[in-house]
Amino acid sequence: MTFCALCSLTILGDTLERVERRAILDSLPHYQRPDGSFTAVHTGGENDMRFVYCACSVCTMLGDWSTVDKAATKSYILNSQTHEGGFAQGPGLEAHGGSTYCAVASLSMMVRLAAT
Repeated sequence: MTFCALCSLTILGDTLERVERRAILDSLPHYQRPDGSFTAVHTGGENDMRFVYCACSVCTMLGDWSTVDKAATKSYILNSQTHEGGFAQGPGLEAHGGSTYCAVASLSMMVRLAAT
């Protein structure tokens, strides 16, 4: 929801100066799981590549990655790559175009696209 709100404000030409950046950034660790993935709610709920993309987008829009474990996120993404080279919503799942986009875009936003 934060991702959508920030996107909407940006599309409308807002500079995001009035956004409580610190509060948003401080909330991100509550959504990140130990495996590096993200969920949409503080407790329970599903975690997958969509939420990784949203968290990476929020950090990019706010220009601050200080509260996200980028190494764990990168690991989650790379562990979600399948034998055919695409990316799944999570490790051991089937690759899809949407989750591949989310994975590659997230790596790009984290400046982690170098060969591994």
